[in-house]
Amino acid sequence: MSWIFLALLVPLIYAIITLIDDNLLSYVYRSPRVAAAISGLFGVLPALIVVGIADVDKVPIKLILLSLATGALTVISYYLYFQGLSRTSPSVVAALMSLSPAIIPFIAYFAVGERLGLSAILGFSIVIVAAVCYSMVEMGEFRLSKALIPVFFAGLSLDFVAVINKYVYSHTNFLNAYFYYCIGLVIAGMVLMSFFNQIDKKTLATIFQRRYILLVLLLVFAEVLSLVAGFMFCKALSLGPVSLVAAIENIQPIFVLLITLSFFKLAPHFFLEAKSPGIKTKALLSLAMIFGVYVAVRG
Repeated sequence: MSWIFLALLVPLIYAIITLIDDNLLSYVYRSPRVAAAISGLFGVLPALIVVGIADVDKVPIKLILLSLATGALTVISYYLYFQGLSRTSPSVVAALMSLSPAIIPFIAYFAVGERLGLSAILGFSIVIVAAVCYSMVEMGEFRLSKALIPVFFAGLSLDFVAVINKYVYSHTNFLNAYFYYCIGLVIAGMVLMSFFNQIDKKTLATIFQRRYILLVLLLVFAEVLSLVAGFMFCKALSLGPVSLVAAIENIQPIFVLLITLSFFKLAPHFFLEAKSPGIKTKALLSLAMIFGVYVAVRG
């Protein structure tokens, strides 16, 4: 099943992006609003590519509006995600983002009539419970009132994006709808820019100065990775059950943990996650998530 391979790559890529974003937010973006707007504007790149190979004029107006809405909702989730990342560590963000998908099976049942088998339900439940426990291990590292709310609603926004996109892809060609999703990203990014204050405008003006060239290259790399992950996620949604695709994305904390442990000695300043408490517990919960994914997809 090709959707499983795509769904497994998505959390790996997002784990890399989360670690990069943590540093970009501190040294480049300096504001969740600037970060989310730039991420949205980068949606113009896949839109320009897709428009040449897709029949974008053959999509019903209802599906166009839904695709535009999911693009805009994705940018909103970016803003909330960066709000959380500005207040806590990447591993906490990755763990908290995995709390909201617990409601996806219920939304998917009513929205697209998706029914999971017993094995899929069991595996999904294992992943969700392990993800919740993983986030509990991190409870001492963030202030609940400041970190949980924006990150949870970022994840919740992406839940609705996933279910709505699944509905759209079930009724039209994937690339045709994906084009309008990208346009939704761009429009939302432009709208967000209209709310920039003077500090945001100054930040945007200084980002592309020559002295920041390495950070700008890192920014472009992260945004391109984000677009690739977003495309893979949407494609996986078009091929597989939305609940299971979302469940597999919950293993992102595993990749965050593996990456930080692997590169901590090379760059300890950028991979402080390796020094966070409860490493052994996180490793056991990571194994539980992997087992849950196996149980969910084997049926």
